[in-house]
Amino acid sequence: MAKSVVYFVADYILQYVGVASYTSRKSNTASISTAQSIGFKYCTNIVNNDKWCANNSRLMVNNVECHLIKNL
Repeated sequence: MAKSVVYFVADYILQYVGVASYTSRKSNTASISTAQSIGFKYCTNIVNNDKWCANNSRLMVNNVECHLIKNL
């Protein structure tokens, strides 16, 4: 579900802004894996937090849907 939500939010942001970012603690491997799985790339480390970035050229991810809006 995390993958679906992050993908949905990133797509929304990328419709209006050219770059989306995602910040996670270096030790939160599950969060980092989620970001990487939908096309975020490592950007930098800011005070023990890794920052991941995505732009409109990221790869499409198959089988990702937002379950929160599925039945609207």
